[in-house]
Amino acid sequence: MFKITHRGAHKRCAPIFFSALLFASSCVSAQSREQQAENDETSYIRVPEVRGAIESRTIEVAYVRFQSPNPGIPTFVILGGPGESITDYPDLSEARAANAQLLHSGDVVIVEQRGIGASRPALNCEPAIPPLDQPLSAKATYSLLHSSVESCASNYRDAGTNLRGYTTLEMVEDIDAIRRALGYTKINITGGSFGATVAYQYIRIHGDNVNRAVLTQMLAPGHTFVLPSTIDEFVLRIGDRLGVGQDWDGADLTSMIATVLDDLDTSPAQIDLGEASLVLGRFDLEIVTALALRQTQAIFSFPALFQGMSQGDFNFVGGIAAQWFRGGIPLNLSELALDCANGASESHMVQFKTELDNSLLGRGAHVPFPDICDSLTHGDVGVDFRKPVHIPTPILVIQGDLDARANVENVRRAFEGSNAQILVVKNATHDLGRSVSSKIGAELANIEARFLSEGEMPTEELVIPIPR
Repeated sequence: MFKITHRGAHKRCAPIFFSALLFASSCVSAQSREQQAENDETSYIRVPEVRGAIESRTIEVAYVRFQSPNPGIPTFVILGGPGESITDYPDLSEARAANAQLLHSGDVVIVEQRGIGASRPALNCEPAIPPLDQPLSAKATYSLLHSSVESCASNYRDAGTNLRGYTTLEMVEDIDAIRRALGYTKINITGGSFGATVAYQYIRIHGDNVNRAVLTQMLAPGHTFVLPSTIDEFVLRIGDRLGVGQDWDGADLTSMIATVLDDLDTSPAQIDLGEASLVLGRFDLEIVTALALRQTQAIFSFPALFQGMSQGDFNFVGGIAAQWFRGGIPLNLSELALDCANGASESHMVQFKTELDNSLLGRGAHVPFPDICDSLTHGDVGVDFRKPVHIPTPILVIQGDLDARANVENVRRAFEGSNAQILVVKNATHDLGRSVSSKIGAELANIEARFLSEGEMPTEELVIPIPR
């Protein structure tokens, strides 16, 4: 949910961005790229807000098509989040450069999510601003978000918005409407995290239109809300992996984190921010730790970071909290409605809620879910959406083996019997190791482009080296 400056660190197009300087020049000259970029613009397609409804207003979904000088099957890029946007790029020339390798073999179409970024309307709300002079608590934060979202949803509802239309299945049909409008018969499709979820559902429903697909950091169907016990298990795994050759293991790391959280619960830390100060509490650290679990470089720093906090040094984490969410929590109704609509099975949600307050990171790993869904009149994608299906379309799936959010074991089960190969990036979490080195992003971009253009499967596993 909290996607302030942190969002850009794991945006869908990041893996290709790092390799742009290395590979863009091999396709066309710098001058011709500039000429092409002058023609780049955001386009819109008008679609029903709620398909199937007798009376539904229309909305505009944004997309950008980068035309390739080379004929070939176009690639549709589905952004992640929910909430990642074309507007995350400073300008479209950077978005073109970020997708340079995919442009070698055909057009590239980046699809905006409905209700987000350049799409119209973008269902943005006023940020929810928690006080700085007291530690953040789960109760106060959920109450603040509930109030902010209810007020915002009421305003949009009065303006005619129907949040039941903001679902992954509606996004799937948006993508197909864009495909038809552009006159493409077959497409390649790629997406990361939430983008992979959307791409997976597109293949499930419109597989005849898909040539090949690359899905990265994918959450298995029915696992939008990651079980708290799964996160606890992955903290143990991370500790065991980082502790190889050291005198500690996963249990020691878990114990250290638990101790620091307990100490902060008893004695909140005062952080000097220059013009202001921040009182940092347990819930703040739960949120920061959960967000950090998505970044490979961040988990490598866990032992030193928590050792420092155990000795009273909270300045670094306080600065992160101030940057990420204490200065204001951005809210977008479409982001929230998309996740709420994806949901999970009844049995999964019962287990989720049972574990929520009895896990290492508690509600900090899941805020504002699942409670925020009660503030929205949202859609539901249905039971079939959450079931694995057998897919004949050639798919390359890339997952990090230390990624609690996109659990490799769940993904393997989801693709049993399908025409899919799973590439596991060892020692990587939700960013697939891109935060460690730009070379990793370049290699992942190479793998993706070769598979989509030639069907070439990787033959070697990727390993992110752990600093010792």
